[in-house]
Amino acid sequence: MTLNKKYTIFLTTTFKEELNEIIYYIKYNLKEPSIAKKLYEEIINKIFSLQFMPERHKLVKSKNSISINLRKFQIKNFIVIYEIKKDTRKNLHSTYFSQYSKLLF
Repeated sequence: MTLNKKYTIFLTTTFKEELNEIIYYIKYNLKEPSIAKKLYEEIINKIFSLQFMPERHKLVKSKNSISINLRKFQIKNFIVIYEIKKDTRKNLHSTYFSQYSKLLF
């Protein structure tokens, strides 16, 4: 029995673009490069920690909740929403990144 089942993290294009926009804004518009770097590292580390026990965060209820395993967690003023896919031998994550204002639930 394997207790350390490792998942693979796949970052979506949307996630990467939104994260880059946020980090760029903090670094150049707010002129806080050290805060931008710290936030980036915190977000990336938290996401890649999902390689183990990805179901530890709160389940997001949706109309398709039976077929989609969406989870979410908060980092500062942001919420990361991710999907756990177990239908293949290699388990996959798709990660979505949203600011509070973009959430519709």
